[in-house]
Amino acid sequence: MKAHEIRARLDHPVVDADGHVLEYMPAVEPFLREAPGARLFQRWQTSRTPLARIMEADPKRRLATRAPQSAWWGTPARNTRDLATAIAPALLHERLPELGLDYAILYPTKGFGIAGIDDDELRQGICRGFNAFYAATYGPYADRLTAAGVIPMHT
Repeated sequence: MKAHEIRARLDHPVVDADGHVLEYMPAVEPFLREAPGARLFQRWQTSRTPLARIMEADPKRRLATRAPQSAWWGTPARNTRDLATAIAPALLHERLPELGLDYAILYPTKGFGIAGIDDDELRQGICRGFNAFYAATYGPYADRLTAAGVIPMHT
C-alpha cells in the first residue's frame, strides 16, 4: 500500500515532525555573505570545521590521509526526484500528498552544527545567514512546511 493510500484512510492529519532540509550551498552562500558581512564570511570560509574540510577533500587525498568517508546516506542519488525533493521546497510542498503527509517540520542538515562555532561573532553571523536562507526559501510554503531556525544559546 502506498503512503497516500494509507493517508486517505486516516481521519486525522499526518505531521512529519523530523524532516530535514538538504541545503544546496550555492543557494545558501549569498545569505552567508550578506548576514554576517564580507569579513566574517571570509573568516567562515577559511576556518571551516575539520569535518567540512574532510568532506571537501578529493578521494586521493582522503585515501592518503586515511580521512573518513562523509555521510553518504544523506544524499541519495539513485532516485534523483527524491533528492531534488529534499533540496527544493516547492517540490516537497507539491509532493506532500504523495508522501502521505499533511505538514512537515524541517530541521537543518548542513546548518545543524553551526550553533557550535566557538567564535561568538562568527557563530551569530553564520546562524543569522542560515536562518535568513531558511525563512526566504521555505517561508512561501509556510502553510504546510516549517523550517526550524538555528538559535545559538552561548551568549
